[in-house]
Amino acid sequence: MKRQAIVIGINSYDFSPLDNAINDAQVVSRSLGARGFAVKLLTNATYQEIDDLVTLVAQELSEKDLLIFFFAGHAIEHLGYGYIFPIDMPSGSPNAVSQYAYPISKLLQATSGSRAARIVIIDACRTSYDMSNFESRILTEHIHHQKAETEHHQDNLLLAYSTSYGMKAKDGSGDNSHYSEALSKLLIRHDMLVEHMLKEVAQEVLTKSSLSQRPWFYSSLESNISISDLPHYSLYHSFISPTHNSMHALCASPQDGTLLLLGNSSTIYNLNDSGCAPAYKLQGGAVSAAYHDGDLFVLGLDGNLYTDSATIDLSHMEPTYICAREGYLVVLGLNKYKIFSILDNTITLLRSRSIKANQCYYSAEILDGELWIGGSYGRFEVTKLKGKRSKTKKLNLARQENIYSISDLNSVEVIFTCSSGRVYTIDKLTKSPTLRVSLGDSVRKPTSRRSSILDVTGCDDIINDFLFHPEKLPTDIIETLSEHLMSNDLMYSVKSRSHPLVAIGSAEGYIYIIDTRNWDPYQIIDASGGRSTELVGMKFTHSETLVSVTKDKNVMYYSPARVDFEHSLKQVDSITH
Repeated sequence: MKRQAIVIGINSYDFSPLDNAINDAQVVSRSLGARGFAVKLLTNATYQEIDDLVTLVAQELSEKDLLIFFFAGHAIEHLGYGYIFPIDMPSGSPNAVSQYAYPISKLLQATSGSRAARIVIIDACRTSYDMSNFESRILTEHIHHQKAETEHHQDNLLLAYSTSYGMKAKDGSGDNSHYSEALSKLLIRHDMLVEHMLKEVAQEVLTKSSLSQRPWFYSSLESNISISDLPHYSLYHSFISPTHNSMHALCASPQDGTLLLLGNSSTIYNLNDSGCAPAYKLQGGAVSAAYHDGDLFVLGLDGNLYTDSATIDLSHMEPTYICAREGYLVVLGLNKYKIFSILDNTITLLRSRSIKANQCYYSAEILDGELWIGGSYGRFEVTKLKGKRSKTKKLNLARQENIYSISDLNSVEVIFTCSSGRVYTIDKLTKSPTLRVSLGDSVRKPTSRRSSILDVTGCDDIINDFLFHPEKLPTDIIETLSEHLMSNDLMYSVKSRSHPLVAIGSAEGYIYIIDTRNWDPYQIIDASGGRSTELVGMKFTHSETLVSVTKDKNVMYYSPARVDFEHSLKQVDSITH
């Protein structure tokens, strides 16, 4: 599926120059480019330049493509037919329109044969001419000729105008028109269908123009279309793991995408799309596991570290988590952590460090020869692993929140997910943190919020008002109840291989899909399905399927859909009926 855009802005008319049309075209072009469109931008374009570009793009269109055409400049609409004015228009008279203006109907006719979805957006006036004028009659005859040629085959089309028929569109007092300013901001939203987006644009323009400019659109689009260049994840498969005990974690192999399901059960399961199958036996169960160059390292609930060639007793440090990468293995415990080297599946202890009684470590990751460890009160450590003498930097976030997960974002940044719903990136060189997004200090789900305050009040009316109608409650009651809400703990983060996004999972079972270009949490998935359970693991497969596991043994697969499911249903139904 190709996503193409033609964007045109014209200021320098001889008969009536404009100030912002080129600015409008540029800001819309940037928004479309940010969403993956191949944008062709024309400024102060002639009729021939517009016609040549439309012809070129039309030849490249196919049935599943999406074309957006945006124009900012002078235009006119007469008897329902629109004309945009190129730079070489000698005047705005009816006679000049019939000879020199570019008919929107010509654009529609040129692009209709491919059956691609087309969105045409005109940020310009829609004023008309006095029918008693002789030149207007000539233009009317021209329109009748167009009508005969283009009245059919105009399906899968949306036409949007920045103002109502017969009305002017304001150029704007700032750098952009009201319409283009609103449109450019909403084009980058991932959570909106086109029709919804245009309604929001209209509301903003109406407000800014004091109700004097009312945008319109007309649609015969055959499917739900979003401008987003990122997938939305849809649940397509789920099952309950066969173990009778609770699950603890997911472990993924970076080499072949193998997913292992760990828990209290003595069986470690291998997950796939059709279900799960026993892979390994470990008496007593496992709490954590890690792959390194195809070799599996498992941390048992008995405190032992199991490898293919050895068993190491680490029960004295009460181990909770392991990670392995770049020739190193790290084990976190309640009272210390240990760093091992890995060579030919043999592990050798390099160093052991005690943890203070008032400190807890929750997460660790090895990145570019450095060990990153995150813990309570916003504390984290970065240790250089290579060289004879290791150097450790002890650092702090600005707030005293727990650091629950650490993951690699790119060549320059690391992601921290924390308590109180906060997500940071840390510069790998300077180690300085930047708060990227706050997903809410306290738990987000009504069921979680209700559970948090049951010890404070048992009054159903107060609870329901707090959850759904807080405006009915006094401020002091809201403050008291809010103090007892559980923290929105962000426990997991995984990065997509193919898209600029991360999935971040909270303890209560929400998965936030976030665009890492602007940190927009554009989709929220409830992995708990409304049940009182916890999210205990989350991974992307090599095919970009998102897999989540909850404490009550539910395993869920989410497909990265780029095609509207309702449209897929209609296609199948049209074939089978």
